[in-house]
Amino acid sequence: MRERIFKDKDPETMLQDMHITVEEDSPTYSQDSQEYMHWHYKLNHPTHTVMTKMAKQNMLPRRITKILSDMEKLHIKPPMCNDCCGAKATRRPWRSKGSKHKQSHIKRTSHPGEVVSADQLESSIPGFFGQITGRLTKQRIVDSTIFVDHASDLSYVYHQTSMTSEETLKSKIAFERFALPYGVHIKHYHADNGWFKDTLFT
Repeated sequence: MRERIFKDKDPETMLQDMHITVEEDSPTYSQDSQEYMHWHYKLNHPTHTVMTKMAKQNMLPRRITKILSDMEKLHIKPPMCNDCCGAKATRRPWRSKGSKHKQSHIKRTSHPGEVVSADQLESSIPGFFGQITGRLTKQRIVDSTIFVDHASDLSYVYHQTSMTSEETLKSKIAFERFALPYGVHIKHYHADNGWFKDTLFT
């Protein structure tokens, strides 16, 4: 019964109740573990620490509060959630020993225009052109080129009607015209391959 709460249990009985046995590909949980997982899913996969804090503030029902309290006292690990493990598995290690030659470092700058990073994004849904007057155009925005200055962190976005070398070159010229009135001359572009390696752009 779901309304049943813990009675005086010894640590060995608690460990048996919270134990997870795997048969074939689907795990089988005990009744207390099922209750824990039920609230873990219902609360959108919070961590065990968050669930324990909620229980201490009486934000959860009495049964799951008792389960979490006993788990904390007996130092019992919570049941494993496959979704949480899968989400953690997609994280890349932030401490890794890589080759110094393979690591690419962003150049440090002191003046605007010395180094500008450029990249492109493509939209799966074409966007409309902003128009106030005149006949509506059938052209649509399908991608954009983004320029970011390393010294000032200024960003400039140029929307394009196609992903071609000509449009990418137009975006470069538009950015340089935007920077010119401020006395900024672009000396170096930091970009990946793609259209930036095309003969027309170089």
